[in-house]
Amino acid sequence: MSVSAVTVQRPTPPVPNMPTLIQSFQTYLQTQTRLSPASIKNYLSDLNFFLGFVKTSFQQQDLKLAHLSPAAFSNYRQHLVNQLNSTDSGSASGLSLATANRRLSALRHFGAFLKQTNLLDTNPALALPNLDALNLKSQPAAITLTQRQILRHYSRFLKHEKLSSSTIKNYLSDLNQYLLWAQKTYKTTENKLSSRSS
Repeated sequence: MSVSAVTVQRPTPPVPNMPTLIQSFQTYLQTQTRLSPASIKNYLSDLNFFLGFVKTSFQQQDLKLAHLSPAAFSNYRQHLVNQLNSTDSGSASGLSLATANRRLSALRHFGAFLKQTNLLDTNPALALPNLDALNLKSQPAAITLTQRQILRHYSRFLKHEKLSSSTIKNYLSDLNQYLLWAQKTYKTTENKLSSRSS
């Protein structure tokens, strides 16, 4: 008679749809934080801005938890930087530094919620600092959607090549840095050329 080993797996919670997820987040804010009702209302609005950004970035109507990665949170932070910089240059985005930092605070709470409720293994907003007015202009321009698509396709290629997850992460980080550098350098060169021709 043989004895077979039994593997016990941690139960994974079902993936909620986004309206249910937002409602659960609201309940979390009301019961697990000391935020005022006005702050909770603002945080839910801020979350909807973020989810709209992620939907646009991934060109998806139905978001999945996999879309809520640290990269998505970081890209949204950079999006806020770009909005603030365009406000300084005369654009009408209407975003203030205080509002941008409140949106980041909302995302840190949302990341903690995702982790605490076991919807994600890690908090995707863990490394999401507030914006500093002094450093806004030194931030590189955000990755365009085309560049995001390049990163996504390259990630698929690396997975197909069966590289380790840490190697893939490093390669994607390197490519991301290169694309940001190339975009910034191209704009600088383009501005110099246009100023010479005028």
